[in-house]
Amino acid sequence: MEISLTNSNGVTVRLAIDVMNVYVLGYYTPHPNCSGSYFFKDPVAERAKKYVFNSSHPKTTLQFDGSYRGLENNGASRKSQILGLPALSKLVQALYEYKCPNSNYNNTHVARAFMVAIQAISEAARFQKIADAVPNDRKPTREALKLENNWSKLSKAVLNADPTTKEFKSNLTLVDANDKDVNVSNANSPYVKGNLHLLLKPKDRQAPSQLLHSRHDQNYATI
Repeated sequence: MEISLTNSNGVTVRLAIDVMNVYVLGYYTPHPNCSGSYFFKDPVAERAKKYVFNSSHPKTTLQFDGSYRGLENNGASRKSQILGLPALSKLVQALYEYKCPNSNYNNTHVARAFMVAIQAISEAARFQKIADAVPNDRKPTREALKLENNWSKLSKAVLNADPTTKEFKSNLTLVDANDKDVNVSNANSPYVKGNLHLLLKPKDRQAPSQLLHSRHDQNYATI
């Protein structure tokens, strides 16, 4: 699936998203002087080149994958990066002008743009609590980060919950809005019901970040 992002200056780029797990694969810039598409450095994104942005040339592989670890290794700090649509609007310009003649945007700018896009789009699609924070420009809370890091585990707990009582086979520790640890043991928990919109099912788990970074698997947004 392709979606468009347009900033306040009218600049637009298109993102490629895996509809099975909302992971980010790459993006396309229609810049008149340097149009082209860029894909994360991993097997799934490489395969996606055959199916998205078909009229785009060249199709270039970035120097990093799309996991949170991969982005952080290129200068994008998840904890300190401002999250929200206003921040994303500013960062769209970096994606638009990347690799253009005389452009000052580099890998770090692209990594930062994706760090925000992944959370503002993919994570927001998964969790209502994160979606509620997207209109604001602020750093992600520990509550949000804990949800992001546990999407896979939370999905598994819900899928394997008792069909009658909705009880999980084992508790899952998250963080509440007051920065306190909270045990989630039932699919009727407010951290599930009304919050968790998408489940990562077993057949959808083979995303690049899972193959490359098992501790950060659920964070690879093919956007």
